[in-house]
Amino acid sequence: MPPTAAATKLSVDRVNMVFTRDGKSTPVLADINLTVHDGEFICLVGPSGCGKSTLLNTMAGFLSPTSGTIRIDNEPVTGPDARRIFVFQERGVFPWLTVQGNIGFGLFKLPRAERDERIAYYIKMVGLEGFEETYPNELSGGMKQRLEVARALAVNPDMLFLDEPFGALDSITRLI
Repeated sequence: MPPTAAATKLSVDRVNMVFTRDGKSTPVLADINLTVHDGEFICLVGPSGCGKSTLLNTMAGFLSPTSGTIRIDNEPVTGPDARRIFVFQERGVFPWLTVQGNIGFGLFKLPRAERDERIAYYIKMVGLEGFEETYPNELSGGMKQRLEVARALAVNPDMLFLDEPFGALDSITRLI
């Protein structure tokens, strides 16, 4: 019996994005079409300035396309959603929280024991053991980036958007 096709998770249909400033229009995305099925992992690859971040921001609901539609689970994307987590190109860790506090930020609804277990798991996963009580200003750039990825994964999102999440990591750390 042949395997059944995975359901469509994300569809981008004829999406265009034009930014206008001081009366000057700059087209950034032109007639973009994309289908991602449940369980797929995709990467957008292209030169700097080609619109990868803009497309990610429209798919995550931070920007509305000038035209076209974006749907997740067959529902139009009209804004950000807690089921979808975005790891930004520029670090977004909370400077007032420790490593533990950052990873646990979205876990407040979990029972304390489960929350602590999940925080410990992700601290170990990204190699930040021994830094649990450390604030972001005491971490290297790569450590902050790993912290942000751990925080995103800890909430077990339905969809994860990563905008150059490994840009601040050295080549050896990227392989781990």
